[in-house]
Amino acid sequence: MKRLITAALLTLAAVGVQAQTQQQLENCEAVESLAESIMEVRQAGAPMARVYAVITSGKDEQLKQIGTSMVEIAYAMPQMQAESNRENSVNEFRSKMFSMCITAVKKKKK
Repeated sequence: MKRLITAALLTLAAVGVQAQTQQQLENCEAVESLAESIMEVRQAGAPMARVYAVITSGKDEQLKQIGTSMVEIAYAMPQMQAESNRENSVNEFRSKMFSMCITAVKKKKK
């Protein structure tokens, strides 16, 4: 679990404030990947405190903020019992986080 989240956080490490459109898309793809990892461990039954600790152990404050928000959102959702429902939860959460990122990028451009 820790390796999965750490890998996703490292992917996000390159997020830049003045990114161009392609970089912004890549950043949103990294957000999507982190969201997937967080929801996978949530659906696997990992304690929220442990996931939160992994997310907050990084040095990048922006990543901590994004990651902790995603943990809070993920843990507000129920843990599913059936594997197919778990997969659906992961897919829906990943897509929702990607969509929110793209929306934020579009608003930032205006």
